[in-house]
Amino acid sequence: MEYKKYALKTGNLYTIKTDKFRTANIEINFKCDIRNCNVTCQNLLSRLMGYTSNDYKTKREMMIKREELYNLDCSRQISRMGYTLFTSFGAEILDPKYVKEEDYLENVIIFLANILQNPHIEKGKWNEKSFEIHKEKLSSAMDRYKEKPMTYAIRESRKILYKDGFLSQGLLGTHEELNKLNSRDVAEAYEKLIESPCDVTVIGNLDMDKVASLLDKYFHLKATLREEFITRTNEAMYPVKNYKEKGPFNQTQLLMLYEFKELTSFERYFVSPIFMRLFGSSSGMDDKLTKSLRVDNSLCYFCGCQAILRDNLLNIYVGLNQKNVDKAKACIENSLEEMRKGEFDTSLLNIQKEKYLQDLKLNQDSIYSLMDNYYFHEIDNSPTYEEFQKEIPKVTFEDVKNFGEKLVFLMSYVLEEEAHENN
Repeated sequence: MEYKKYALKTGNLYTIKTDKFRTANIEINFKCDIRNCNVTCQNLLSRLMGYTSNDYKTKREMMIKREELYNLDCSRQISRMGYTLFTSFGAEILDPKYVKEEDYLENVIIFLANILQNPHIEKGKWNEKSFEIHKEKLSSAMDRYKEKPMTYAIRESRKILYKDGFLSQGLLGTHEELNKLNSRDVAEAYEKLIESPCDVTVIGNLDMDKVASLLDKYFHLKATLREEFITRTNEAMYPVKNYKEKGPFNQTQLLMLYEFKELTSFERYFVSPIFMRLFGSSSGMDDKLTKSLRVDNSLCYFCGCQAILRDNLLNIYVGLNQKNVDKAKACIENSLEEMRKGEFDTSLLNIQKEKYLQDLKLNQDSIYSLMDNYYFHEIDNSPTYEEFQKEIPKVTFEDVKNFGEKLVFLMSYVLEEEAHENN
């Protein structure tokens, strides 16, 4: 693989030339500070931009054009890293060597440029029909988290922990903000979007010099805004030590939230994944949490943990019967204390390091994982796959033991099941 960075008129281009895949991927990433952005409006805008444009005024016209480009697979995504919000538009295309048209790559880039630069705006307003369709779709999507008890519990616990902070909300936005939006608001948000810093990432068996030339030729985004992008948060927390509420579900959900304190770079990137595997996310039955909660005590239906390192948060989650909550809490606290004392098998430590390195190798078979790894290494100095391969074997017993000391309890959240005959 060959890595190369280009400076375009509208931003940076990060490329990986490789013949490993039959497809190539182009992604345009707009960046802004989430604290200065209406996330609800940004979501609606991204949906509208991929739906129609002034060149393709109906969904059918857009689909026909994509079919002409060999079923071009388009995507859009809103994501967050710390305080940085990414609004991304992607296209997965065939390797041009499989296509008879010599101008295939150029036509793809023209298509993407037209979508991003010629939106369906008339007289300062977004097309009303498209606006209403996607406003309704976004409204429905906002409520889907309520269908799954653990997803619901996680969202509600964040509202308590962060109060009115942006981390209390999901990335889809809120109904209150959505109801206030009109077609002119979205058109104005578009003008701000194309002034935002913009990076392009490309991976595949392409002539990257040609890609850079075509992007400079057809992309004329304004990109005048310059902001300092912060990829970690330091939001105020308002933990309620033991919070409990009832929900419309047949299973109780328990969350135990912990804060990471003063992690070093080595701990953040290399110790944390090994600690997590030993403690509660090994996808087997031998980690501390699973063994204690399920194997030894049969307390739950499922359990696990998630480290959200950029928000300094550890989330331990358990699905169980309401009567087992107190005992489950005790097991979790005891398991964490055992990690702090170093009461885990050294041979298991070595096994988990090997498994993690094997998983990293599998990740390199994904075109998206390779692209993300390189991009975030460039913009945030996160480790490359090569650095992971070098540093993970260096993680020691003491490193893992000390990592446990960096976890400080914040709060427990219990979403109690509805009363029913089998309780």
